[in-house]
Amino acid sequence: MVSGHIIPIFAGFLFVCLLYVIVKRRKKSAV
Repeated sequence: MVSGHIIPIFAGFLFVCLLYVIVKRRKKSAV
């Protein structure tokens, strides 16, 4: 069903958000 397609997309979105936050923190602490 539709949920089968939404779950992977939602998981990927969360993963990208996590990576973005981690990179932002690394840059802040580095500077």
